Amino acid sequence: MTRNIEKLSPMVSIFTECQGTSLSHDRLLASLTDLYNKMPFSHFAEDFFELCRYSLINSERTVFRERTLDFIVRAVVHISANAAEREDGTVRNLLLVKTFLFCAKYHECVNPAPRLRCTQLIHKLLEAMGSEACLPVELFDIIQRVLLRRATDVKHTVRVQAVHGLARLQSPTDRECPIIKELLWLSRHDTSPDVRRAAVAAIVLTTFTLSVVVERCRDVSDAVRKTAYNILAERSVLRPLSIAKRISILQDGLTDTSHDVRKAAESLVMAWFKLVEQDPIILLRRLDTEGVPKTSRLCLEHLLPNLSEDTLIAVVSKWSSDYLDDNHIPKPDRCSVECVFFWRVILEYLLKQQNSVDEFAGREDANEELGRKSEISSSQITALIELIMPSVSDYVDFIIQRVESLLVLLRADVDYNENVMEAESVLEHVLLLCESLDLSDEFGRRRLFDVVRGWLISPRVPASLTPSLLQLYFNLESNVQNRVLKVTEMISELLDSAEEDAKTQSSSSAAATETVSGVNNNQTYVAQTPTHDITEKTATNLACKPLNKARETYLRIKVAELKVKLNELNESLNECVRIKDFERATSLRDECAKLEEERSILLHELTGVRLPGCTPETLNRPALPAPSCPPPEIATKAEEVEEEAEEEDYEDGVGAIPELCLVRQQIKYLSQLSADVVLKANKMVGITIQKSPTLWLLPPALRSLLYSLILPSVQHTDLAVRNQAILALGLCCTLDLTLAKSYLTLFYEAIKLDHATVSVTAINCIIDVFLIFGLQHFLEVSEKLDETDLDIGDLVLLKGGLPNSTPFNATTSETINLALRLLAPVVELIDNDDADLRTAAGIGVAKLFIFDRVMSGKLISRLLLLWFNPQTADLPTLSQSLGVFFTDYACSSPERQACLADAVLPTLASVLAAPASSPLSEIDPGLVVGLLVRLTDASCLFSSAQQKLTAQIECGSSNTVRIIHVMMT
Repeated sequence: MTRNIEKLSPMVSIFTECQGTSLSHDRLLASLTDLYNKMPFSHFAEDFFELCRYSLINSERTVFRERTLDFIVRAVVHISANAAEREDGTVRNLLLVKTFLFCAKYHECVNPAPRLRCTQLIHKLLEAMGSEACLPVELFDIIQRVLLRRATDVKHTVRVQAVHGLARLQSPTDRECPIIKELLWLSRHDTSPDVRRAAVAAIVLTTFTLSVVVERCRDVSDAVRKTAYNILAERSVLRPLSIAKRISILQDGLTDTSHDVRKAAESLVMAWFKLVEQDPIILLRRLDTEGVPKTSRLCLEHLLPNLSEDTLIAVVSKWSSDYLDDNHIPKPDRCSVECVFFWRVILEYLLKQQNSVDEFAGREDANEELGRKSEISSSQITALIELIMPSVSDYVDFIIQRVESLLVLLRADVDYNENVMEAESVLEHVLLLCESLDLSDEFGRRRLFDVVRGWLISPRVPASLTPSLLQLYFNLESNVQNRVLKVTEMISELLDSAEEDAKTQSSSSAAATETVSGVNNNQTYVAQTPTHDITEKTATNLACKPLNKARETYLRIKVAELKVKLNELNESLNECVRIKDFERATSLRDECAKLEEERSILLHELTGVRLPGCTPETLNRPALPAPSCPPPEIATKAEEVEEEAEEEDYEDGVGAIPELCLVRQQIKYLSQLSADVVLKANKMVGITIQKSPTLWLLPPALRSLLYSLILPSVQHTDLAVRNQAILALGLCCTLDLTLAKSYLTLFYEAIKLDHATVSVTAINCIIDVFLIFGLQHFLEVSEKLDETDLDIGDLVLLKGGLPNSTPFNATTSETINLALRLLAPVVELIDNDDADLRTAAGIGVAKLFIFDRVMSGKLISRLLLLWFNPQTADLPTLSQSLGVFFTDYACSSPERQACLADAVLPTLASVLAAPASSPLSEIDPGLVVGLLVRLTDASCLFSSAQQKLTAQIECGSSNTVRIIHVMMT
């Protein structure tokens, strides 16, 4: 043994000394190379690897072990590359080959330390060999097999080293490369974030692997997300990404909860900015600025602060010279969405920076140097603002020009094409720019006020511009009461203007039709002999006599009665035809013809126009020539008389309810107007309420629009109008409890019968009303609703508003049944196939819990099943909202934790009993139990709720006993 130590003493001293400092490694490498040249290779290899084994027995990361491993790697590579040719014919890189085989020999050890060190040695050797190094095919296969085996090691530290080694062996151009497949699998599925991060960093970006790196930008680990963003930034990946991917990457990264990830996303924005040659307009074109302005704004807000002072000045100066004219207005040929969007954002940014610099200078008056720097920066910012900010007069001229060009496009294009959409988007951003203008000029301010008001009452200006115009109008009119009154007046003027336009168009259409009819009559007129001389003469004599008021009323009633009889006979006639009773159908047809003839005579007496009746003689003969048909205006007059008769008949039945009469009249009135005008009017109502946070009661001015505009619009044929009317009605109901009670059933009808878009709006309105007033005020209304078989017997109504909300008197079964009638239409939509309805219902019910309006374990169980449902993973809004809800709800109070604990058993029972065809069958019950155990843990309560831990412990204990009891039975 002593002889062996003496034999190894020169090499032992080298290995011992290399642990002290890395500065001695060059000298020790020379000494070790001399030993290699003097000793036979077999003896040197035996001694060398004998000492290397000592570095494999411990996985603890210390400086001494790391220095030893680094020295071993440097020695092997140095000797293999620089050693002289040996006389025994040994190849120069034999030591390198032997080292790889040495690592392959011990990589399957039971102890994880040798596995880690062997994999680490392979990784370090591959890195130290250089980019031009080559390996024999057999050795390459051995190394690949070893690293792939270690990539599935139970220790994540070993897997990390294996990933580092595999990075040198991958073939990026080969889609079937096993190494790339393994790296992709590890980056997606490995449980350790360190392994996923290493795998993402090791992947070479290609069109095949890029999607995986982009996918890791949404990893649960901050380190993995940061690495993915850094990789995209380092390699300036922009063109291979679709616009949707770019938007998703920026939106997720710049709003990430981790500061490091946000910084990495900012570096990606800077890389993209440099890639487009520091042109912000080109960068915005690479994004969907028109469709998703939120992301584009986020991009600029993180780009501009990271630009140096010189770069910012150069960018703004170049942009202003290229895109703005002498009046600081975008040039007509450069006025794109990206141009006006950047114009608005850069102006807002510079004004914000100017305010910040002024505040900083005011706080640092004592420091002369800082004050001097602030003054310089402030002067430069002021110069940039003056370079791009227009005067109010020039701005008003510009928006007038943009609106006129938009109206020209609307008149020219019947379809709503891309040009119109782009023009509207440009105008929207131009209008929002007004918030940054200096409105101290009273003349310019008054002119802008008049122009905006004129557009709001103009039927030609589309409804899509209403939010921007109203926001601009509200900036000019800050008083809420005046704002409401003026908006009401503008709505009235808007409808009046639309009515005048409709009459003008109708008159012009009638004149054109009359001209065409006159030409046809001159060409094809054929005299006809009357077939009912006596009837014609009688009707003519009656028509010549002036009618008094009583006679006119009598005739109108008779016309309405005849129409009712005709409708009944037509239904009977259709039924006879369906059952093939043609004999009775013939008699009914004759009777219909008689009634139609009588009705025609009465209408002739009322209007002076003889309408052809459906007599038996005319049923089977050819159609009459053109002269026998009444002119369009005469037929229209007859129809108006008939409708007036129906209205009078209706008013006789509901005369005690004047509001219904008004609604019915307004339905007819609004149907004659353009759907876009009605939509615009309803938008003005909704936006006025939404933009008036100090409005706590429904003003009389808005209440007057309820029966004249909102309720008639609910029955409009246009989907967008109905949806906006439901929203406006819901906003009005949030300001008036009595109004909410009156029209709550209308929202339920909209959920059942209308389009999914309207149903979602109705759900949100119902939930908002319940959140503001509570459910207890609407129990009497629920008696009008249908009964439900919803089994939620543990429902408790809360008064809400306080941290410890007291329960309402909701213990009786009758009260619970009434409350379930209110909740059932919404709760049942949790299982609806429509994703939007499912999302609205789930989030709405969660709001009722979080705002202390209801409490029920079974109802929370429905939300838990919705959250765990695999289909919910495709709905980020729903899944994220429910995730935040359960965390906040469980941690806020012991009572809420107890309610959540009551949902454990119903949830598990539903999961275990789910059929194989149900998505719930894919849920892991263990995952459900684990999550619920964490949520019901008393230690996760907020500090304000820690004082009630005893009650929570008892709740958890009883819940555990119940679960054990169910398992045993």
